[in-house]
Parts: sequence; C-alpha cells; structure tokens
Amino acid sequence: MGNVRDVNIAPDQVLKLAQVVLDQYETEVNSRGWATFFCPFHPDKAGGNPNFGVNLNNGGQWKCLRAGCDARGRSIVSLAWALGKHDLVREWRRTGVLPPLSGRGLKGGPLHHRHEEETPPSPIPVLLPAVSRARRFFWQDKRAGLARRYLWEREVDPITAFQYGLGVGMATPDVPQDVIQAALSARLARKSREGRVWWLWINGVVYADPPAHPQVIIVRYPVPRTARNGKALRYMTWGKGRTRPLGAWMVGANTKVLVVVEGMFDMFAFAQVLRLAGRLGEVVPVALGGGASAAVMRWLAAWKGQLIVVPDPDESGQGYASQIREWRMAAGKEEPLILVPPRELDPDEALHAGWLPPEIFGG
Repeated sequence: MGNVRDVNIAPDQVLKLAQVVLDQYETEVNSRGWATFFCPFHPDKAGGNPNFGVNLNNGGQWKCLRAGCDARGRSIVSLAWALGKHDLVREWRRTGVLPPLSGRGLKGGPLHHRHEEETPPSPIPVLLPAVSRARRFFWQDKRAGLARRYLWEREVDPITAFQYGLGVGMATPDVPQDVIQAALSARLARKSREGRVWWLWINGVVYADPPAHPQVIIVRYPVPRTARNGKALRYMTWGKGRTRPLGAWMVGANTKVLVVVEGMFDMFAFAQVLRLAGRLGEVVPVALGGGASAAVMRWLAAWKGQLIVVPDPDESGQGYASQIREWRMAAGKEEPLILVPPRELDPDEALHAGWLPPEIFGG
C-alpha cells in the first residue's frame, strides 16, 4: 500500500509538515534523520521527556517509544489523519504539497493512503454466530469439561460465566461460509493443505467483548498451546483497535466507580463478588486485557466518576497504574485511587481469599 515515501518528499519538507501537524517544534534531529517531539497521544509533556519520533528520511514514518503507548504509523499523512486534521491533508493536496489520489506511485501502483481510504470492516463482528456456538458448546457438551473445570479452579461461578457470555472453542463449529471466511480473515482459523478449516480457539475459554457486538475475542487455554516458535501460549487475542477497556459495555447511567484491573479473570472475580455484595452496576470492573492502547488510556482519563486501579503485584502492574494516574492528571480529572492486593497476590486470588477493600465494597 502506498504512502508518502512513494512521492519523494524532501526531509526538510517532512519536518515542516510534522511541525504543523503536531503544533510544536522538534527537540532534536539525530544522525539517522529522526526528529523528536512530545507525543500527542499521551501526556508526554507531564514527564518532561519527548518520546515521539518522526523519520524525515522515510516520508514521515512515526512512532512513540513510551511503554504503553502504541501510537505508530507509516507516513506524515497518516499522522495528520490519526490526529483528526483532515483539512490539513486536503489543503496539502490542493496546494500541490502532495499529489492527487489519482496519481501513480514510483513503483507503478496506485498512489493512495491507508488513512484516507474507508477503513475495511473488522471481521470480528461477523464471528458472532461462532461465538454463540461456543457458548452453547460450553453449557451442553461434555467435551467442554476441561474448560468448565478450569473455570471452577479459577472460582468463576456459572452466573458470572453466563453474564459475560463465556464459551468454549470448537475445532470446526457448524457456521455459515461467510463466518468461516471471517475467521480465516481474522486468522482465528487456518486451512490445511487438504482444504479443511481448523479454528485456533479449540478447547479454550472464549470471551467476546462486547458480548452482543464483539470487537475483540480473547481465549484462555486451560492447557497452554505451543506456538510455531515453541513458545507456550496461555492467551490469544483476535481483533484490533479497541478504544475502551474490556467490560466497558457494562457501564451504565448509574455507574459511579470503575475498578481497573489488568486481566479478564481479575475482572470476572470483581464482577462476581460485586454482584454478591449487591454493588455491581454502581461499581463496574474493567480490564486492560494484556495492554492498554492510547485510545483506552484516553477513555479512562475522560471517565468522570471515581477511578480505582487494582494492579498486579509486579513491575508491569505498577507501571500501568502510574500511566493511568498520569493520563488522569493530564486530563484534569481526579487522581485515581490505587489499591495493591495484600501478600503479593493477584487481584482475583486476593478476592477469593477474602480481601474486600471497603473503598470498593463499602462497609
């Protein structure tokens, strides 16, 4: 797919465009042609260290080096579109800074920009019939016993499993052809040389978020899968571009408190105990789900109610808690309350061991 590199924009021109798009001057340009700025996708200036780079020799390829910020793109045009500055791109084309979209790239292919085209629809929502099959399989088929036992070991009760629409992956679910094609497109399924389609979620606990209109599918394998590189996989995720944390679909008009955790099983545990305490809905747990994009961080920073962060007892957990605090403070919102589980337990382990912080459960 073409980008600005195809039209040979001079480095000094890329720098000028970057200054306009970012509304700031660079702090330095290194010997490899990377200009450094403060990142527009997270509160970089609050820490005083610029982490955002634009490659002047490569058509404006850009990325942020800050952990937890996944901002990156291929061209100065994609940066303008990512920041919502569509009029700038149109002005560049009108004045001849960029060629019209009907032009040709240097390699003979059509010159177009991925962020200026209509974004192709995600295949994940099309997989809802397969997710429904996985849910039915979970409750009705004895072959799902391994996954049910795993949930029992993690102390997830049937009501919570039903509430979150948990299922169990089947090797070859009976679904229409368009669903199979969506699974192949999402790389949730693979086709053998003989033409048989196998789904990679087989025997895993399946969670689709949101349950009724899935944008992401996460699978936890009771017995870790072995990847092609030999690495043991406990989780696999399909679907990109989340703008909200997992579980945000449960937030309603009466929600006053969000409890932010890292893992989906921590989220299930909080939902279960909050339901038993009669507080679920007023207090809603959400999960980062193995990582937090800048879009998810912006959503958490914009939350107007109380925010309580319950991190895992490790360096990664403390890092996410600090980032959420930075985002909230930069947005002028109330500082989040950070509650660390006792005895270096994970949040779900601490809850099932009887830890019931009054800041969350009252009393």
